[in-house]
Amino acid sequence: MSSKQKYCPSWVYDCVVADVCSQFLSDRRPIENTASNFATGLSNHYRELSADELHRAAEEIVQFLIKVREAAAVDFLSNFSFFKFYYVSKTQKRSFTGMRAWGILADGKRGYSNSSTLRSVKAYYYERRSGNNEIGCLDWKLENQPEVDFLRVLALRN
Repeated sequence: MSSKQKYCPSWVYDCVVADVCSQFLSDRRPIENTASNFATGLSNHYRELSADELHRAAEEIVQFLIKVREAAAVDFLSNFSFFKFYYVSKTQKRSFTGMRAWGILADGKRGYSNSSTLRSVKAYYYERRSGNNEIGCLDWKLENQPEVDFLRVLALRN
């Protein structure tokens, strides 16, 4: 089964939503435009992804960051995206090589949603605030990662 017939993995969706938020906060790019560009690009690779849904997810995260008064929101989003991209959990790294990598770039069932992404962001925020999760990388962006080429190219175009 080709990846076009499968769903976008939730960790990719989470990274894309974080990137949409980052671009809005740092470059003042409209969320709608960036979300639409990402949705179109991801829909070329996976089952269709709604630009409106991606837009709403990004807005919810920005609203959460405003609510908790996260002064370094762009840095936080960079750390979150790095964590979601390279880690399955705090104790397990994501493998992009070998037999374990076969199933990580597409899902047979839809596992992402706006509420699950917001839950992930909140969990990561509270874990970082309490010192329970220090995994992250400042200034990390999807466009700089070499592991998933189509995603890197898509991020570069936005």
